[in-house]
Amino acid sequence: RLVPILLEDAAAIVGPDGDLVMGPDGEPMLLSDAILDGEGQPIFDQDGKPIPRNLALLDVDNNPIFDADGAPRLRVPAKALVGEDGEPLLVDGKRILEGDALLSSDGKPILGINGEPIPRASLMLGKDDEPLPTPPVEEKKPSPEQLKAMQDKAAELRQEIADRTREIRDRARSSGEFEWQLAGIEDLLRHDEARVTKPKCATFEACELEIRRLANLAVARAEQLEKQMAKELEIEKNPDAIRPTEEDAKKLATQVQEREHEIDESLNDLEKEKEVLKKKGTMDPELEVEIDSTTTVVRKANNELHEVERAITKATGGSEESDEELSPEEKLEKKMKEEADQFEKDTKEMVKDGVSIGTIGKKLGDRMQGKSQEEKTTDLISLVVAADKDLEEAEQSTAWFGSNVVPTGPKWWRYRWEYSFVEALIICMLCLIAAFWQRVHDHLRMRLAKTVSDAPVFWLDHARHIALATWARMFWGELAVLLLTQMTVWVLAQTGFYRFIVQVQHLFLPDIFMPTDPLTYVALAYTILMQLTTTVFLFFILSLSVCYKALRNERDCKALEEYQHDELEKKPVAANMIGKFAQTVSEYAVLKSGWLEGVTRRSSPSTPRGARSHAREVCEVLDQKGVLSAGNHDAFPLWLFISQRVRMGVETTFTITPLVWLICWWCFVSFALLHYWLHVAYVRISILLASLAFAIFVYMVMTVRKVRSVTDDSLVVRVSPFTMVASFQFPLFFLCFVTTRLIVSKWMWLYFFWYALLFFVLLTVFLAIFPTFIAPMIVAYLVKTSFPPHTYEVAPLVREVMEEQELSKLREELRKSAPQVYAPLPPQRL
Repeated sequence: RLVPILLEDAAAIVGPDGDLVMGPDGEPMLLSDAILDGEGQPIFDQDGKPIPRNLALLDVDNNPIFDADGAPRLRVPAKALVGEDGEPLLVDGKRILEGDALLSSDGKPILGINGEPIPRASLMLGKDDEPLPTPPVEEKKPSPEQLKAMQDKAAELRQEIADRTREIRDRARSSGEFEWQLAGIEDLLRHDEARVTKPKCATFEACELEIRRLANLAVARAEQLEKQMAKELEIEKNPDAIRPTEEDAKKLATQVQEREHEIDESLNDLEKEKEVLKKKGTMDPELEVEIDSTTTVVRKANNELHEVERAITKATGGSEESDEELSPEEKLEKKMKEEADQFEKDTKEMVKDGVSIGTIGKKLGDRMQGKSQEEKTTDLISLVVAADKDLEEAEQSTAWFGSNVVPTGPKWWRYRWEYSFVEALIICMLCLIAAFWQRVHDHLRMRLAKTVSDAPVFWLDHARHIALATWARMFWGELAVLLLTQMTVWVLAQTGFYRFIVQVQHLFLPDIFMPTDPLTYVALAYTILMQLTTTVFLFFILSLSVCYKALRNERDCKALEEYQHDELEKKPVAANMIGKFAQTVSEYAVLKSGWLEGVTRRSSPSTPRGARSHAREVCEVLDQKGVLSAGNHDAFPLWLFISQRVRMGVETTFTITPLVWLICWWCFVSFALLHYWLHVAYVRISILLASLAFAIFVYMVMTVRKVRSVTDDSLVVRVSPFTMVASFQFPLFFLCFVTTRLIVSKWMWLYFFWYALLFFVLLTVFLAIFPTFIAPMIVAYLVKTSFPPHTYEVAPLVREVMEEQELSKLREELRKSAPQVYAPLPPQRL
């Protein structure tokens, strides 16, 4: 006979396996429904199921009759009727016994219209025990309203039973019941809560049966609740009545030890799976961070559990021997004994069980506090409180495990390449919008400039010859373009554009995770737009250093050509720009003579025809002022030619046109395809762009250092220096964007902290290196390509600088002849 585990105050039966014993109707079997022995425990049959009370023979006092060996006497079941085929006859799906059916003269059951035996209870019998004919009675079916009322009543009873069970559980927990005492009530509560969600009864008869059964259960729960409330009153009167015993402490220590081993096993399995994913190369950083964070918190809580278990064992007089003090063989033997029935649960469930144990342990410590002043009891209380706090932290950690990995809520992507793919698509949209507004801005600016130039009082603006003035104009223009782009994003959000994207995106991209909420798209668009704005700021700050270097080079060239010795003494020539070629007045004079001689030699028959024609155009322009034929070298201002040549090249590094935005659009389309097909991250793209920028920089350095013949007509000479400088613009802009994206992204610092820190340090170093080495090298490259053999399409610029020098002389003469016009106005008093 199996000994069941009974709840202290519950009427349900709990079997040896710890689960509730269910009756034939699928509900928990009550003690009143089973045959009980002298100790009040249910008697189980050979199948391990309680023997129903209705099968027992009862005495006059309505008690079961037992044999001498203690076995209950059971009623002899009546013989079931069978058909001609030897199979039992059924009525309404149930077997029918002899004496319960109407039999014919030959002893065979009389079958009804439906082919089933006619029960005797369904007919009226006369004095001869024969059925009497009965008039047909019209069957009344319940109305739908009556059925719905019965269903609602059954639902109310279901909810009432669950509420009462929950109240019993809460009261038992607040009164200090232990885990093993609450286990049965928890099982009842789970069953009652599951019953609430079951389908409603389909027929009127089924509803009647269920209501009767639920009413009995409600009465039983009410009685149990009354007992619990009475127990609470007793506790209030005599608190010492619930003081835990030594047996309670031992049970607690055993359960703590079991949960501790379960958690250790789960954590070890988790670490193994993590290593397997790493070896396969499928471990994404978000999952790794989640695993490491959860493992750290749970291991800390598990260590606290171990300390609690040792303290409880010590407080109850048990052995203090720990696993660390056992030999490997003893550890293995102990593990095999303790984990024979090991649960296969995940870390989250394990920790939840551990938290409940920690809470129980805390209650145990609270009860012991004040009852004993022993030092080891005080240590136990502090350990239990610390363990409970750590376990609550572990429960919160595991409760949210996976929320930053699995696409849920605001975290709509699974892998980072999916986020980068959607981000690239949004950037493509922003580039198209910016290209449109850039075209509108440039057109309006040109129309405005044309209108201003046609004004009667228009005076030529000389600021157009200064790269710094052009930089300021372009910078404020780009800010206006970005502002219009942001306004367009807002308009698209108001018109439902992003809602349309959410509705149609999975028709074209069904195999990846994408945002499912229009607000997510709006927030992502604004975030990327702010990153793009920061990129433009960073890009223009870098180009500003190039403008300052160009301005410094222009000042040095003018001082060298016009013999400004005082200026050169105050500010010597920068050695990394024009100073690479001439640092004194005499060296500059030789440099200018070499420029004129080089143009003349390049126009000679020894030069290839195509290059010769460009050089001859330059010579013809110079001879218009007698520079070559008459030796009037002062008519050609070489410093102004170099400064304008540098200015034109520098302006190409920061001038953003609609074509630039379209090239950006094409590049990000390529990035999106790389993300989608190859799952390429921005780190690899950044390395590629950095390599491209470095290659262009190396080309500039080699061009500056290499001396070429004035008759050279190779590809390096034919390539426009403005094209090379403009090519440096694109990788620089993309590097600024990628760096900005990586540094200002929260997820980058969370999942790739050291990479983010490395990029931040590299950005800081780059901001220091760029104005010191790269910006001067760009200017030096433009200076070097201003000399022969680089004479392609320079004749118009030579003519312009010579005319500009004559205009400057005329302005100076006018200023001397009319000083009162140019004199500053005297200060006026208000």
